[in-house]
Amino acid sequence: MLAGFALSLGMYKPHLMGPLALLALLASASAIRKRMAMGLAGGLACWIAIGVLFDGGTQAYRAWFDSARGFGETIRHQPDIASIPGMYLGQASSSVSSILTIVCLGCALLIVFTISRHAEGNEQGRQCRVLGGGMAAWMALSPYVHTSDQIVLTLPLLHLIGQSGRGLQHTAVLLAAVTCVMAPMVVFRDYHTVGINALPPLSLLVVYLSEAPKQTGVRETRPVAAKGLASVSSSHE
Repeated sequence: MLAGFALSLGMYKPHLMGPLALLALLASASAIRKRMAMGLAGGLACWIAIGVLFDGGTQAYRAWFDSARGFGETIRHQPDIASIPGMYLGQASSSVSSILTIVCLGCALLIVFTISRHAEGNEQGRQCRVLGGGMAAWMALSPYVHTSDQIVLTLPLLHLIGQSGRGLQHTAVLLAAVTCVMAPMVVFRDYHTVGINALPPLSLLVVYLSEAPKQTGVRETRPVAAKGLASVSSSHE
């Protein structure tokens, strides 16, 4: 429940963190999913109540919804959209952009569904792949992601690298790590390098859809081997 409450803090930027919170719920173990959802709902109710009582009341929320209606149009003129939609939002017409955005979001949902259905391995490793792959898909295909938002890709990247950096032995993981470090540096220097800032989530998505996560990140423990070591040590006593 506490994890769900913590996730609710991200709702201050709902267009980015809302889908990530839902991904965390999807990736969580079924035994704790209900408690997580209750914590998320309770946190949302708490922050809304604080806003109504101490931060402008219902009028502030009405103003936020009014500005949200025009968000889809204003975002078309922002140069640092860090996803595939950033490649067409500034050039295509409003109607074409809307169609392409719907296609991108549909692809993101399809990728998340595919990963959640076909992720293999132990329970903890499967959860990490569903969450990491889902985050990479959303960040790569959402029109509401900026370069500075890519800080949330740190955890999926660290999962791929794994303990002691063993994941870097895989060429795909190494290239994804380099891309995640270098691409934002290029973009922060010049916001008009369209497409460069989409490379970090795209590279992570490619890795999560490949075989690499099966050999990196969380591995299954081997109780049989541990039992064997215990029997060996007892025989020497």
